[in-house]
Amino acid sequence: MAASRVIYTAITNGHAELSPHPEVPDTDFICFSDVALDRGDWQVRPIDASVKKLSPRMQAKFHKVFPPREYDWSIWLDGSYRLRTHMEAAHWLRYSLVAGSPSGFGLYRHPARNCLYDETAHSMALRKCSEIRSLLEAQARSYAEQGHPKASGLWLGGALCRKKDPGIDRIMERWWDEITRWTWRDQISLAFVLHEAGFRPDAWDWSFERNPFTERWAWSESV
Repeated sequence: MAASRVIYTAITNGHAELSPHPEVPDTDFICFSDVALDRGDWQVRPIDASVKKLSPRMQAKFHKVFPPREYDWSIWLDGSYRLRTHMEAAHWLRYSLVAGSPSGFGLYRHPARNCLYDETAHSMALRKCSEIRSLLEAQARSYAEQGHPKASGLWLGGALCRKKDPGIDRIMERWWDEITRWTWRDQISLAFVLHEAGFRPDAWDWSFERNPFTERWAWSESV
């Protein structure tokens, strides 16, 4: 019988090493990759042909935003993280899918900021964002002109739990529209899209960096 849920990731341009994972009942593990990987523990799928012309970073973003469609529930986990053990993995799935995401969309709050404008300022100061600073500035200005309020919420994108649902699908489509219109700093656009939709996701307890379920496996420049 096919699994009802999936934990998945995307690794492009060698940004991370695909981790091992514990076995979890009723759960498939899928990695989207731009190179062939010989792994028996993961289903390795090629990057979707529709985004092959995009940069490796944006190819991974696409799969982050749009989970595999054949599952009732999906959990995105950044490629540089792994589930700790079988027991913690099972607890995490029960928590994030059952208790932690009643709205159908759950993730971690940003630990340091609660405002997309503050996140924009932070991003503009990063060396890796030097080539997109003008776009970031224009993006924040556009959101302000559209009335997006300050301090209205900010979430991390390293782990996302979503239910297959038409309403969630529409939010993901809008998110992708904003990412491709502006920049790959997707936490900024996610905050805008969620507020625009009047949707408040479920914010999980713990934090992405320090929790009982996942740990950093290999360094990456997070997608």
